[in-house]
Amino acid sequence: MAFKSKWWEKWLARAFHVLLTSGVVTVVFIKETDLRKSIESDKPVYAACFLSLLSAATICYFLASLIDPGYVSTKSSNVNIEDGLICQGKEIASAVQSVDSNDEKDEETETTRMMLAEGNALKLRHCGYCEILQPLRSKHCEECGHCIRKYDHHCPWLATCIGEKNHRFFWAFLLLETAVVCWVINIVWNAFKSKSTSNEWLKANWLLLCVMIFVVLILIVVGLLFACHSYMMLTAQTTWEFMSRSRISYLKYFPDDENPFDQGYFKNSMVFLCYCKPRTWEKLIKEKIHWR
Repeated sequence: MAFKSKWWEKWLARAFHVLLTSGVVTVVFIKETDLRKSIESDKPVYAACFLSLLSAATICYFLASLIDPGYVSTKSSNVNIEDGLICQGKEIASAVQSVDSNDEKDEETETTRMMLAEGNALKLRHCGYCEILQPLRSKHCEECGHCIRKYDHHCPWLATCIGEKNHRFFWAFLLLETAVVCWVINIVWNAFKSKSTSNEWLKANWLLLCVMIFVVLILIVVGLLFACHSYMMLTAQTTWEFMSRSRISYLKYFPDDENPFDQGYFKNSMVFLCYCKPRTWEKLIKEKIHWR
C-alpha cells in the first residue's frame, strides 16, 4: 500500500524551515554584528541587501515546495505519444511483459510494455497505482501519491517531490541558500569578541558559537546539494537516473557513458532554467536512436 504524506506533515516541515531560519536571523540581529551596526548607523544598505537575499531564498523555497512538481495526469493513459515512437491501445496489448527481476518491485507494480522504435526496443512503465503508462523519465512517488514527470527525488525538507516543473526553483533555492549561509558565517565570524581566557570567551560568545556550528553544518549539506544539482543540470540528468541507471529500462539501451538526453552544457542549462512546458522526451530519444 502506498504511503501518502498528510497535508499537516507538509506544512510542519515548512514551518520548521521558517522557524530555524528566523532563529538564526534573530541571533545575528540582536548580537553586536555588522547587521545590527548597519541599522544603528542609519546606513541600512548592508542589512537591506542581506534581507533581500534571504527573502529571495525563502520565495524560491516556497515556490519549489508549493507548485505542481510535474504530476502526470491520469488522462495521459489514453493519449497517443507522437511520431509513432509509442502506440497505446490494442497495438501494444499483446506486448505487455512482466518486469525484469532486477527492477524496483518495491516502488510500484512494475508492468512494462515493449515497443519498437527504429529497430530498438524501449520499455515504458505501467504504474499500478495511477493505472497509467508513464511518459519517459517519470516515476511514481508513494509519499506524494502521484507519478512525477522527470522525477528527481522526494525532498523531505520541502515535503514534496522535485520534478520537471519545480526543479529549477529548487536549484535556485540551493544557490541562494548557499549564499545566505556563507554570508551568515562571515557575519558571525566578525562578531566574535576577544577575551583573555577561554571561559570568558565562551561566556561572551556561546550563542554565536552555537549559530556558527549550525550554519557550517547547513553549508556542508546545502553546498553539496547545490553542487550535485548543478551537475545534474549541466549534464541533463536527474538524481534518480544517476543513482538507478542500471535499473531504468529506457537507459539500458545506451552505453554507461552516454546520456540520450544530453544536448551540451549550454542547451541543457537553458532547457533546465527557461523551458516551462512539459517536454516530450520520447522524441529526443528517438532522434538519438536514429542517429546511432
